[in-house]
Amino acid sequence: MQDIDTEFGENVGHDRVEHEVFFEKNFLGIEAGASRMVASRHHQALGRLGRGVDVCATTKDGIVEAAKVGERHFGMQWHPESDLTGVHMYRAFVERCMME
Repeated sequence: MQDIDTEFGENVGHDRVEHEVFFEKNFLGIEAGASRMVASRHHQALGRLGRGVDVCATTKDGIVEAAKVGERHFGMQWHPESDLTGVHMYRAFVERCMME
């Protein structure tokens, strides 16, 4: 768990772990039907989704990795700043903001 150090006063190393994410819907410049290897370090996942939350990407075992509410609120469970998936996603996000 990432929060062990706050509970036990120890430093926790964070190894880079990659896994494949499958996109069910378009998400910040990534087309539905695509898959990407993403850098992930989480130990929690979305459970029950609230009203209006659309699942956009999952792992092969069904863990929700990306979701959005409408076309202006986005969330993901991986670290796009850690790999090349982030470059395209940040660009798509900034372009979307500029259109507003």
